[in-house]
Amino acid sequence: MYPPGFALVILTLVVAMAFVAYCLRYLARPDIDVRYFPKSVWAVVCVISVPLGGILYFMFGRVPLSDR
Repeated sequence: MYPPGFALVILTLVVAMAFVAYCLRYLARPDIDVRYFPKSVWAVVCVISVPLGGILYFMFGRVPLSDR
């Protein structure tokens, strides 16, 4: 059947894909402002370097609600 740990690999991939989808959905919102790069560059960073790109975006790229 399937090798041991196969379910864990699939679960990790699904969680990673969901995180990227969440990042892209958040970036697509018109009321969100970003820092350092345009939204399109942040989207590419999020897709290319999973999950580090999304983490970097949420830490450094988005403008906090208190600064709007």
